[in-house]
Amino acid sequence: MTATLERIGVDDVSERALFLLQANNWNEIPAGIVVGSPYFVSLLVCDATAVPSDELARCARSLLKAGCVYFCCWGAGCERVHDIVDEQYLIDSGYSVNDDKSVIMTTWHDDESLEEAAWFALNVAFPDDRYFDDCRAVVALSIGDPAYAEGIRAAFADPRALVKRVVAED
Repeated sequence: MTATLERIGVDDVSERALFLLQANNWNEIPAGIVVGSPYFVSLLVCDATAVPSDELARCARSLLKAGCVYFCCWGAGCERVHDIVDEQYLIDSGYSVNDDKSVIMTTWHDDESLEEAAWFALNVAFPDDRYFDDCRAVVALSIGDPAYAEGIRAAFADPRALVKRVVAED
């Protein structure tokens, strides 16, 4: 079974479309993701501690080929996911996002709540200048626990309320 991409809405400040792809496991993630924008930010939400490295690498390659230019990783093992994404970007020069004059950003958020990671993806994750104007979407990939998807759905449904909640925590 392949997971489907759900459009949640649009962030009225950044004007980026907001999507959620909810999957039970890494094998359900489609080979290509189309969001109507050449480039996008992704928020990878999962427990990756027991996921084989080759599955994570396959997902990273798919997202790079689809145009992901900023990877935010959250959940147990997210630093490892971050490292695998970096590794896949560096070893393959065939990605549409690969050139020697720009950079693909990757971050991990192991000490933050899911809401804080979602806030970061929406409000801080802006790509390298080369991709900035054509980066018109944020795609959250929720793998495993359905509670992750519900948290993302709530955060993306009202980005301004999310900002108020996260900023109020600080």
